[in-house]
Amino acid sequence: MNGMKIVCCVNNLVGFQVISWLRQRNENIAGIIIHPQKKQKYGEEIIVASGLTDDRIFYGNTLNNTETIDAIR
Repeated sequence: MNGMKIVCCVNNLVGFQVISWLRQRNENIAGIIIHPQKKQKYGEEIIVASGLTDDRIFYGNTLNNTETIDAIR
């Protein structure tokens, strides 16, 4: 693992594969941004594969919110 923190926008099978690959490499995944539940594909699988707590999972429809921006920083 290097010192870089990673925040990924992920969806679908490719997003699941990317998160799984990053975890296998022990990369520092600081957060993920996913679609709201109604638009998600592989959302639950991505969340589980990320190993992140709920406070590090963000939804695309909240990216303009000050709280979300502050949490990502």
